[in-house]
Amino acid sequence: MICIECNKKFFPRKRADLSRCKFCSTKCREDNWKAKNHERILKIQRKSKKKHKEKHSKYNREYYQANKDKFRERHRKLYLKNREKEIHRVIMRRKRVRNLGTFTLEEWEQIKKKFDFTCPHCHRRESEIKLTRDHIIPITKNGLNIASNIQPLCLSCNVRKFNHYPFYAKIS
Repeated sequence: MICIECNKKFFPRKRADLSRCKFCSTKCREDNWKAKNHERILKIQRKSKKKHKEKHSKYNREYYQANKDKFRERHRKLYLKNREKEIHRVIMRRKRVRNLGTFTLEEWEQIKKKFDFTCPHCHRRESEIKLTRDHIIPITKNGLNIASNIQPLCLSCNVRKFNHYPFYAKIS
């Protein structure tokens, strides 16, 4: 016979099972049932979490404490893998929370290219410094987080500018 779940050939253990036997093992039978009843399982899990909220949070805390190094190492690897994307994602998330708009990583790269990868205030290139996103009209003064309101500044110029309006337009 052939298992419905894993498509392996198998022999039923008892002759009486020939008509009913569809799975090669208990694991295959359980996997098949879980696949068919996925929504039902999720509903039961949600209900259990609501009912035993303290128990679940205590378990999660204990599990995290026991495996803290594993979680930290995994997080560090993921973070270092795509650091620029991660920084952009974090910044965009913070801005979206305030409903101020958003721009993509590609748009940020285009803005840096438009300014020739230099800080428009101190004229240092990105090879020497790290360019940061600066809002021309600051967020604190009701500026939007959109590509047309962004300019690349080095960290020291960005900090010096604080929440003032100077716009260092590139002279063409």
